[in-house]
Amino acid sequence: MKVIPELESTYWKQTNDQEKYELFELKIKPKISEKLKMTKLQLKTFEMSGIKLRSFQFLLNQEPFTFIPGAKNVILGWDNGGNDDILREVLLNAYDDLVDSAERQREFSGQNFNDWINAHTTYLRKVDIPPMIVAKYALPVSTEPIGTIDPITGKFSGDEAEYDKFHETIQSVLFPKLSFGESINFVQPEAYLEQHHFFLELFPFTEKYRVFKHTPQTYRENLKSIDDKGFRLLTENEWEYVVGGGTRKLFRFNTHEEVEALLETTGSFHQVKVTESENMFGLVIDSSRERYELTNDAFVLKLTNQAKSGNIVRDILPLATYYQSHRSVNFSDKLAPEQFQYRKVIDLLSR
Repeated sequence: MKVIPELESTYWKQTNDQEKYELFELKIKPKISEKLKMTKLQLKTFEMSGIKLRSFQFLLNQEPFTFIPGAKNVILGWDNGGNDDILREVLLNAYDDLVDSAERQREFSGQNFNDWINAHTTYLRKVDIPPMIVAKYALPVSTEPIGTIDPITGKFSGDEAEYDKFHETIQSVLFPKLSFGESINFVQPEAYLEQHHFFLELFPFTEKYRVFKHTPQTYRENLKSIDDKGFRLLTENEWEYVVGGGTRKLFRFNTHEEVEALLETTGSFHQVKVTESENMFGLVIDSSRERYELTNDAFVLKLTNQAKSGNIVRDILPLATYYQSHRSVNFSDKLAPEQFQYRKVIDLLSR
């Protein structure tokens, strides 16, 4: 297989809107499975850290996707890279404090800050990235989305036939029959799993619950299910590229408001408001540090699933674009939707 030249970033950026629509009809749309219903096609301009991309966003079976042009000779990984990250400076100061602290010397002494960062990030390399259609949001593993439900009115929108199978149980979870005293202290859960039946998750971007059909699956079973629907998973190179967009910054966050939200140290990790921000490719990357994101390699997990330690360096680094967890999945384990997520991709290569 080879890359379609017209879908390379250099060529794509030189085309006007009319030419982009023509390329979509000729080169992109034919690669989308006929089993997937496409709606709400629109051209949008995405921007982050001064990098812009004008590209297509559309729905496939009601899920938002973005077309991302291919790119050649992309530099990925980290080797004492740039110094313009707000968060990197915060980490540097925190790291110096840790090294000076006797209780932390065993873990952090013997390495300077750059060496420690390099030990926890991927190696510097130059790669080619193919053009892709990429899901805007990652989804919990071992699930299939069937719709959304309003946590106030209880109104469901989506696949009514599938939802009817779980309707009564879901209603009892979100709207239980309580006494007046019980109702004062009742708080709807952020997520709820009914094994082999459904998974509920509060979707902060819409303030609704996403409803998923749940089927416990191993890593390989998840891959097969994704492939059967006409998708695949991102490679590690592709993941780092679509998250960082070639900014060559350790972190994708670039405003003081975002940094302040991420440095909040009280309680456990929450899906802070920064997770609502689209990057330069129109994608939303989870900042909750509650789930790993799968790649096409079972031995490469991105992001993290960890409890808050109060150690800023350890808590923030997993949000770095080039962070490597050194964790893998067990092939025999059924993957839990509360712990793992995946992002769907469609290849745009000529055969």
